[in-house]
Amino acid sequence: MTRTWRAAAGLFAGLCLLGGAASSEAAARPIPGTWSVAADRLDGAQLAARPLPRDGSFALAYEHSAYLAPAVELFAAAGDRFTMYGLASPNEAVLDYYEVAGRRTRVLGWWVLRLDRPQAFRQLPLIATPVGRRTLVVGDACVPLYPSSGSYDLRIRIRPVRQAGRTGPCPAAVPQGVRRAGGP
Repeated sequence: MTRTWRAAAGLFAGLCLLGGAASSEAAARPIPGTWSVAADRLDGAQLAARPLPRDGSFALAYEHSAYLAPAVELFAAAGDRFTMYGLASPNEAVLDYYEVAGRRTRVLGWWVLRLDRPQAFRQLPLIATPVGRRTLVVGDACVPLYPSSGSYDLRIRIRPVRQAGRTGPCPAAVPQGVRRAGGP
């Protein structure tokens, strides 16, 4: 597992360096230091918030529960909206699971899917469990979003800057993997 997450980290970094367009809706990039990506429980409890980097990119890394493979969802923020523009996993079946059209490539042993139609959100509802170990990745910071047991519903949003939540170890080398998976 450690080697796989290191590969994910390297992949994300490489793809961010390659660049690419997220969507026309994401044309206005956030001003550094003014917007954060935030994760809140649906009951209102704040789990985490991290300032967005200059390019507005962030990712959600997790282990896919059906395929037991690491996966990375790639996002770019613009104002209070964000767009999912790509997916990455060493297991191509994870990409198939999403049932979205896009261009697939192989990068450092990972499958990367650039969505034909990036999907925009004001908020993204998710379920966090210790099985999937969903982790917010912003720049070099990894913020675990999952409880030590059980599960909870959460939502990802973009909002005015503030920092909150505990940082923790990234699933082995996720920060570099996130940067390689592709920038907006």
